[in-house]
Amino acid sequence: MAEHPILFSGPMVRAILEGRKTQTRRLLKPQPRLFQIDEKGTPCQVGVIQVEGRAYNQLVLGNVIPSEPRLHSIGDTLWVQERWNIFMCSRDAEVSWPLKAIPETDPRNDEDEDGSQRHNIALDYSATFKEGGPWRPSIHMPRWASRISLLVTGVKVERLQDISESDVIAEGLTMTAKAAFEALWTSINGQASWDANPWVVAYSFERID
Repeated sequence: MAEHPILFSGPMVRAILEGRKTQTRRLLKPQPRLFQIDEKGTPCQVGVIQVEGRAYNQLVLGNVIPSEPRLHSIGDTLWVQERWNIFMCSRDAEVSWPLKAIPETDPRNDEDEDGSQRHNIALDYSATFKEGGPWRPSIHMPRWASRISLLVTGVKVERLQDISESDVIAEGLTMTAKAAFEALWTSINGQASWDANPWVVAYSFERID
């Protein structure tokens, strides 16, 4: 099975660590196109499916979503990217300073014999580290720095606003379910994205480390 990175915000990382979040929704790309099919302008979903052994694509009408746009499949591993930085520490670990360049491999495995070079990684800025200093965007986190891996256990495609109450809870939210999910979605993607009610892919997962 494949391994992929996946971005999460600080609050969602904490929800995963606490066992409250076991599902995430991501936009389906590309979105199914709409075609006008009658004099009233009634739209119909159109999907294009690649059929094995054919030299052309098959056009399918109705609520049919091709499987190709899904990024992840059941059994895939997702390693979480979050806001982070890596620091070099003094020998007594009382002073540290951020590294300017991102190491290609984990520098914590390359200490001198006398222990004169020490490194640590700071994660989840808002929850664990209040002092000033530069922080790296989650998208720049390398694989070796990730502390969380997830196993994809379920995949489904649906309209954004069709989310069920139980799935809202699985998204890691605790307030009134549907309103909580709308607030979460719009905080990340904007109100217009919620109003558009796009097709999304819902991935269920379990933490494996």
